Amino acid sequence: DVDLAHKLRESLAWVKEWDLKLLTLPGLLPDLLIMESLAYPVKKKFYLKRVEEEDIALERFIDVWEN
Repeated sequence: DVDLAHKLRESLAWVKEWDLKLLTLPGLLPDLLIMESLAYPVKKKFYLKRVEEEDIALERFIDVWEN
């Protein structure tokens, strides 16, 4: 996908170091469009509040998912 993390120099250097082949795909694949549409409301609600720590983020995600 077109996530910026996949284009970072560090990410590209890691891929090169491990001699991996990179497959670049468009951001919206027809097969994944339904999943993206279903995930969007959850992601939108989750990102309304910034979370710094992983355990708090997990609690937040569970709360968003269940409510």
